[in-house]
Amino acid sequence: MTTHTTRSASARQRRISEQTAHVEAARRVQLRRRALWAGTGALVLVLVIAAVVLLVPRPTAAQGHQVPTEGNRQHVDQGTDVLYRNRPPSSGNHYPTPAGYGVFTRDIAGGNLVHTLEHGASSCTTGPICATRPASASYSWRTAARRRASGTGS
Repeated sequence: MTTHTTRSASARQRRISEQTAHVEAARRVQLRRRALWAGTGALVLVLVIAAVVLLVPRPTAAQGHQVPTEGNRQHVDQGTDVLYRNRPPSSGNHYPTPAGYGVFTRDIAGGNLVHTLEHGASSCTTGPICATRPASASYSWRTAARRRASGTGS
């Protein structure tokens, strides 16, 4: 009976050892899988951050230049010739009536435009006068409109 008990104990020990080895092997496989998923997740995160850093445009400094304030910024009589150094005018003496808000297909007197700007409006002006006049030239919108109407240029 001692031989049988010894054999039985050694078989039991062997089974316990096999089960322990099997559990340890399964644990190692599970750790490898977790490490693989964690590494893959970290790699994806690094790639996403790199893509954002490299592909998102960085803000740039504003382009353009400071436009000096012109004149006394006082009201003058409607129809008075007012000279402006900037084109289109952005400040200076102006007419007492603003041009209003909207899209205009007709010429707007510079004095009315400046008054509208004084009230916080924005202006986008297009046309041949804006493209051909040098920025440093004195500029009267009224005189330019007369020249254009008579066909003598700007």
